[in-house]
Amino acid sequence: MINKAKIDAYIKAYVKALPGKQAENLILWDDCLSNFQKTWDIEYLDFSSNFKRSFKSTISTRLWKRDNFYPIDVMEEFIAYEKEIMRSLFRDLLDESKSIDGRVQRFVFYCDQLLSEIKDKGKVYPDHYHGDYYIPSMYLSFRYPGQYWFYDISLLRTVLRKLDDKNIPPSDDLVRYYKILNLLSNLLSKDEDFNKWVVSFGLQLKYKGPSRMWAYDLMLYISHHEMMEYD
Repeated sequence: MINKAKIDAYIKAYVKALPGKQAENLILWDDCLSNFQKTWDIEYLDFSSNFKRSFKSTISTRLWKRDNFYPIDVMEEFIAYEKEIMRSLFRDLLDESKSIDGRVQRFVFYCDQLLSEIKDKGKVYPDHYHGDYYIPSMYLSFRYPGQYWFYDISLLRTVLRKLDDKNIPPSDDLVRYYKILNLLSNLLSKDEDFNKWVVSFGLQLKYKGPSRMWAYDLMLYISHHEMMEYD
């Protein structure tokens, strides 16, 4: 059971810290999200070119490209190899009528199969980089930002410990992760000072719709701070 008083104290501290916040991550997330929202079209005939255009940023590509981490490059190879299969996999992943854990797991399973196939064809990648669910969750977050944000099981475990919850998931748990993210988002939305700040800060943002990125940012705040006293 989560300690409600601790959640309230963390939200209060987070909102108080917002005016002095370094906003680089928020601006980057918004830039990538806005581009995806304007570009993505799963029915576009040239799915490969649409996918490439959907993952562009005027700021940085570090969300999907770092040292020894090239998930978008591999996905482009998958699409070039089996365009219509990948289009079907994305349709399944983004189908909100299906369970979140089932569709993400299916997506990763077929990525495993395709990685083996392209290796047999001479393409050598050590990984497809989707297995920890972060990249599949990024696809979901950019498509449905009002419902998802980036998945991180280590972050969830840290946050639950900080909130005195003894029920720490021993393995990946997408359902629990998004349950906690949605809880924090709902609680944040009830804070008047937070809402005022978001309206002001939102003038800098390209994407104007609802987003779970604030709840994710709160999770990051909780993970990096100790709350020694609370009401």
